[in-house]
Amino acid sequence: MPIEGSTHQSYFYVSGKVDESGENCQITMVDITAQKQTDRALKESEQRFSLFMNHLPALVFIKDSETKVIYVNKSIDVALGASKWLGLKASEIFDCETAERILIDDNNTLKTGYQNIEESFPNLDGKVHHYETQKFVIPRSGQNPLIGGIAIDITERKQAERSLQDIIDNNPMSIQVVDSNGFTLKVNQAFKLLYGSVPPSDYSIFNDIQLRNKGFGHLIDSIKNGEVVHFPDTQFNPHDSVPEVQDAVVWISTMVFPLVNSNGIPMKFVFMHDNITERRQAEEDLKNSMNELTDAYKQLDRYNSDNKELKQFAYISSHQLQEPLRTISNYIQIIEEDFSGVLDSKALKYFNTIKQSTERMNSLILAISVYSRLGLNKKLQSIDCNKIVNDVIADLQSVINASNASIEVSALPCLKVYEVEFRQLFQNLLANAIKFQKKDSHPEIRIGSEKINGDWLFSVSDNGIGIASDQYEKIFNMYQRLHINEEEYEGKGIGLAFCKKIIELHQGKIWVESELGQGTTVYFTIPNLIL
Repeated sequence: MPIEGSTHQSYFYVSGKVDESGENCQITMVDITAQKQTDRALKESEQRFSLFMNHLPALVFIKDSETKVIYVNKSIDVALGASKWLGLKASEIFDCETAERILIDDNNTLKTGYQNIEESFPNLDGKVHHYETQKFVIPRSGQNPLIGGIAIDITERKQAERSLQDIIDNNPMSIQVVDSNGFTLKVNQAFKLLYGSVPPSDYSIFNDIQLRNKGFGHLIDSIKNGEVVHFPDTQFNPHDSVPEVQDAVVWISTMVFPLVNSNGIPMKFVFMHDNITERRQAEEDLKNSMNELTDAYKQLDRYNSDNKELKQFAYISSHQLQEPLRTISNYIQIIEEDFSGVLDSKALKYFNTIKQSTERMNSLILAISVYSRLGLNKKLQSIDCNKIVNDVIADLQSVINASNASIEVSALPCLKVYEVEFRQLFQNLLANAIKFQKKDSHPEIRIGSEKINGDWLFSVSDNGIGIASDQYEKIFNMYQRLHINEEEYEGKGIGLAFCKKIIELHQGKIWVESELGQGTTVYFTIPNLIL
């Protein structure tokens, strides 16, 4: 009973004994205050322990030496309904296979003092959860030891690991995971296809002498220190490991990423090997193309220099050749005037032939001069093609009237072109269409255009004498005349050569479609040039 009245409460155990006469009573009092205080402290400790254990997110259990469950905390009861396990063995709770596995783990724990295992159980939510369980021995003085266990739900981590493994397995890049000592833990299928095999279990990439001999020792040390490392591009011949590859050389680019723990210490390393053979080949092809392009530019510079000299030569020569031609022409005129009464008709005919030849030669020399200067002073500007064609028709009006030609012009676009050269292009094409006409017929000419794939396609069609198919390319050559009757179809054989050069100045193409006696259509394209 407690005794009050002091600052400290005391407890005594009181007992009494009556003698045989019944008159005397012996009372004994034992102070049990210390025992009460111990009991109270123990009860409070048990309450604190229970409160602590029931608030732990981890699953806690205790078994006796016969592996019967004697304690479970609230977390394991909520997850697995473990309060029903109290006093039961594993064989009374789980199926035979699971119970056998648990019994083996418990016995190993009793032998070794500690076990760290992964196990799976169906939870009350109907799903199988994965746990990492630490089992340990709890010694007791004078009694058989207990088995304690703490289990942490690692279901999400296992799912993440499986997802990571799926990513690794299905990644087209070759992936290799090594441990902190450089030994391979896992590789994906792409790695096996690239290298042909998995590194042997006794091979450590950190101890590879060949890598260090190649100068990669400092990179290996950086990897071990937890740094992200990018190896220089390397090549190897996989013939020995993958026979079907033959002697192909493979280029590899390797990146290494550390996987560190909560303290920042590298635990694993991920090697990502990227097959860059196609990229290296493309770079090599590009390099070769650039070299070829550089050589082409050098040749173009030489060509431009030579072409400039050739143009200067043509221009100077044409002027120098005109002087002796004028001299010849003047003397022929003097002879005709001074000796007309002396020369007979045959001599006059000869002199007339010489005169016509000198005039024709002079025309050819002038044409060479004009051709050599094409594009020298070109100026790109936006113009209305309808106006250009109308101006050309106005300039050729006398020829058009004389031949009774009809010209039909469809709506033409506005383009950025070299105006002077573009005007000369249409002048030559219309002049040819009028000139090369069948006897007893009138020229019928049609001019049209349409936009195709961003370029403008022009056409100039006539109903003239036509061109044989084997002559389509020749007509664009200098001085190429396809019609032997020069008196009927006079000209210098340079008009279409002019047209070709003008179209090339505009970065376009020119060609003909024709049939003898059925007329000709000249096509040419003009791209969208930028001012």
